[in-house]
Amino acid sequence: MTAIGHSGDALITPEALAALKARIGVEFPTKPWNTVASVDTMRHFAEGIGDSNPLLTNPDYGAASRWGAMIAAPTYLNTFSNASFSAARAGLPGVFALWAGGIWTFERPVVPGDRITATEKLVSVEEKPSRWGGRAIHQVLQTTYRDASGRLVGSRVGRIVRAERPRARKQGKYAEASQKYRYSDAELAAIERDYDAEQVRGAQPRFWEDVSAADALGHVVKGPLTSTDIVTFLMGWGSPLCKAHSVAHQYMRRHPGAAIIDPETNVRDFAEAAHWDEALARRSGVFAGYDIGEQRIAWCSHLLTNWMGDDALLRRLEVRLRRPNFLGDTTWVRGRIADRLVREGEHLVACELWAENQHGERNVDGTAMVWLPSRADGTWPALALRARWGQH
Repeated sequence: MTAIGHSGDALITPEALAALKARIGVEFPTKPWNTVASVDTMRHFAEGIGDSNPLLTNPDYGAASRWGAMIAAPTYLNTFSNASFSAARAGLPGVFALWAGGIWTFERPVVPGDRITATEKLVSVEEKPSRWGGRAIHQVLQTTYRDASGRLVGSRVGRIVRAERPRARKQGKYAEASQKYRYSDAELAAIERDYDAEQVRGAQPRFWEDVSAADALGHVVKGPLTSTDIVTFLMGWGSPLCKAHSVAHQYMRRHPGAAIIDPETNVRDFAEAAHWDEALARRSGVFAGYDIGEQRIAWCSHLLTNWMGDDALLRRLEVRLRRPNFLGDTTWVRGRIADRLVREGEHLVACELWAENQHGERNVDGTAMVWLPSRADGTWPALALRARWGQH
């Protein structure tokens, strides 16, 4: 088969950059991976991040909760916007893209039967120096999610770093990643103990009055990261760049910049494959397969939903991805309470988040805001939101 499409070594030209900037502020529709929330797709997403919380995976358990239904993991909203690149997210064809973080806000959880639509707009385009790829472009995007009545369900402001592959390869910033970490039996046993020790607060309420600044949120462990972990996540999350056979062929014909040529086989593939194909990862200048940015952001929400219990609501989540998380890496996500406050009748807890790998390198910084039930005034987020939104 003759390879069709881009080598993946496109440069950031003035013309391509101007075309991208012309889209700033224009709102575009997105193509959804899911059009309707269902028990199955919600469970697939939760299990794809390694979360077996029954509120997020078991409809009978959810029906008995104060929500009256199984609810979705917070960033499941992603699945209503990421089946293809919107015109806001695209641009600079053939230039490498790396998800650098995002700020999520949530108005209410998604429940089975919800029909969610999303729009996306480009907020800003900034050129910044980079030790990784020389010249880098930061795209800031805002995605807005609404229900069938047009009411806001949640939003995300995300940052994508675009870099030229030839310069990234030359810089060789992550060349050490090509040497995979080998775990001792003792290290693997310790990771398994962390998995076994994971605690889900569940139906036992965590009241606002019972928490204090500097309290630990515990931790969740993710890894050692495998290709299977990434593929399992994609099965629930979806991807604009995971297509097969004739569907892939037609897509690449329409969008040649989506393709990258495997230097070992001369076969085209999607740039998404750099996450698990080491030849394509090296071509992108990261030298080893690596996780998907929204995957690690979802891991942070997993820590929070474990800690806060069934009756709370994650209001805001900000995650900054500080470095790639490579195949073979293990990530421990941790957090602590920074402050307590009351805002518009909501009893909120501000949290600090971070994550480290097996080398002790920090690969995540973040913050979160959680609405907890209050013992003093008898407010329950689940009941308050069901009354505000109507039975859903």
